[in-house]
Amino acid sequence: MPRYVCTGTCGGSVSEEEFKKGKNKCATKGCPRHGKPLVKEE
Repeated sequence: MPRYVCTGTCGGSVSEEEFKKGKNKCATKGCPRHGKPLVKEE
């Protein structure tokens, strides 16, 4: 099952289902990639 991850320092990730429901950007305050799109990881 693919996951979508933040490539910044927080290392956040969401499932494909969560991504499709709108969790498609880093939401961790203080992460250099905050507000940037998550990347698909197989």
